[in-house]
Amino acid sequence: MALMLLLLSLNKHAFAQKEGIYFTSTDFDTCNLSFTKKDNLRYKFRLNELFHSKYIKIIIGDSTFNLCKDSIFGYRDNEGVSHRIYDKIMYRIINPNESILLYSTTTTVNSKGNQTITNYFFSTNSGSPIYPLTKLNLKKAFPANSNFHELIDIYFKSDKDLVTYDNFYSIYKINRIYNLKWQ
Repeated sequence: MALMLLLLSLNKHAFAQKEGIYFTSTDFDTCNLSFTKKDNLRYKFRLNELFHSKYIKIIIGDSTFNLCKDSIFGYRDNEGVSHRIYDKIMYRIINPNESILLYSTTTTVNSKGNQTITNYFFSTNSGSPIYPLTKLNLKKAFPANSNFHELIDIYFKSDKDLVTYDNFYSIYKINRIYNLKWQ
């Protein structure tokens, strides 16, 4: 039982309800979803991305709700993946349970076939601005942490290496080195 409670606390977002809205960063931090599926009621969740609508449409039973994307923190999709809406862009949250949050966006480029390009970003916490994931931006985000700056240079040869996952510790390497305590 203790192990189960530990797992739940460590991975709070993995066991949260499937689909809904996070109104604030605090809602995201505490897994407080609004506009979720109710027991036997019809439920539809529409991002309306095809025409770049500024509204999310949610149908619960006979009620329809149109929420302005600019007025919410983000949402959790029907596959259990959390997303943040920031500066009118939807970011997939890669590591919702870690200190430095990592995000991604994907775009399709039509040059000699469809090629998908993934771009990576970060924020220092759920309520802070999102920046492109680069070594320089990480150093700027944590200006007083010179040990962290040194470890970034030691562990990561290029910006592309910043999304390396540490399978042994089950955490992204950037968070592993950020969480190291110095005496």
